[in-house]
Amino acid sequence: MVPVQSEEMEKEEAFKLFHFVNRTDTGFLTHSELQALLLILGIKYNRKSLQHCVHDIDPSGTGLTDFPTFWAWWCQKRILVM
Repeated sequence: MVPVQSEEMEKEEAFKLFHFVNRTDTGFLTHSELQALLLILGIKYNRKSLQHCVHDIDPSGTGLTDFPTFWAWWCQKRILVM
């Protein structure tokens, strides 16, 4: 039996990944940093699916995504693949 990771541990890992990808160290991911993060997560995309994914993560279109917004997206995607 595989142990289930606690949400707190998963959030901590997501936080570390977020800051690893945040090369500008602003606390916000740019669209290019989001692309890098998606590749690290193994999410394959073409131009259209990338635009859809970026819109899901950044619906206001600011070009910047903070961790709480990223975490909300992460949790939603986790539920969809379970």
